Amino acid sequence: LEEALATLHRMEWIGVTDLFHPSLCLLHYQFNQTFLAEDCDCRHPRHHTNNDHATTKPLGYWVEIRSQKRTVEDLSVEVVDLMDAHTTVDSKLFAAALRLVLGRLRRLEELTGASVLECIDWQKLKRKTDYVPGLWSG
Repeated sequence: LEEALATLHRMEWIGVTDLFHPSLCLLHYQFNQTFLAEDCDCRHPRHHTNNDHATTKPLGYWVEIRSQKRTVEDLSVEVVDLMDAHTTVDSKLFAAALRLVLGRLRRLEELTGASVLECIDWQKLKRKTDYVPGLWSG
């Protein structure tokens, strides 16, 4: 885990699919040193989250395809326990990556004066990642 965390922190850019659009905004800014206000600043009148005057769409395109959608409730306790045991390191690495991306997005806001974190649907993000031990509890 320590080696993976060290590698994570050495990377110039990382993104997470749970924050796909903000991750792309960060990527663009880090490598181009320009900020896409219409696409990335939630307060911009033409930002895709502004239903009244939106003229942009989210950056990128991503579709997840599964043969059959499953929820944790569909699985037996034994299978969930096995999955948790096999993904302990993954969960810790994901939690660190998510925190790192959020910190870099906050720095992006400081540098540009833009509002990026405001665009995040925090309830949805928490709901989708609540299974990660310790992520939301300090």
